[in-house]
Amino acid sequence: MTRGLGLVSRSRQRRDDGRLLGGALSWILDALPQGQLLPDADWSRRHRWIVCLIGLHAVGIAVFGAARGYGVLHSATEGAFVALAALITVSPRLGRKGRSAAAALGLITSSAMAVHLSGGAIEAHFHFFFVLAVLTLYQDWLPFLIAIGFVVVHHGALGALAPASVYNHPDAIEHPWRWALLHAVFVLATSAANLTAWRVSEQMLHESLTGLPGRAVFLHRLLR
Repeated sequence: MTRGLGLVSRSRQRRDDGRLLGGALSWILDALPQGQLLPDADWSRRHRWIVCLIGLHAVGIAVFGAARGYGVLHSATEGAFVALAALITVSPRLGRKGRSAAAALGLITSSAMAVHLSGGAIEAHFHFFFVLAVLTLYQDWLPFLIAIGFVVVHHGALGALAPASVYNHPDAIEHPWRWALLHAVFVLATSAANLTAWRVSEQMLHESLTGLPGRAVFLHRLLR
């Protein structure tokens, strides 16, 4: 009898734990942005601004490299890679996802080049945070996750293989993964703030009086 009651108690505990875990997971998913809810007109306007920003980065990277003494050809080549991304982003055949992905690669590559050309200066790493904030303007998970993945590879893998190209002080060069983890903490903190602002922006797409999804949300769900 006692054994049977124990089995029932453990079974009930597992069900309660399952409900608790399911509730926590549901809360997390509800708190995260859905993505791709931005109306086409708003997306196009933001995309044009971001393309202009990539073009400015292409010029800036070339000038910065030359100023750092890397030579005109070296500097122009690095700027050309960023300019190529800007050209790809204007191709209408790629659609919203393709163009936003190209923009993400262009901007995040600019961050990596700024770090490289600066000799791994910590201040140059701040550019990654700026890019993450800019890419949330697309309100789409693809460009945002591309940027996050790039940061992981750049700070972790490249930092371990060629630490002097990522960091500029002895402790980071000697312990690249420790500093990659430290940077990851700051990237996650910045990302949390960006995702919160993104989620709030999505919530504004709902009707203020009824709380029901607006036209943009309706079209997104209809076309999925």
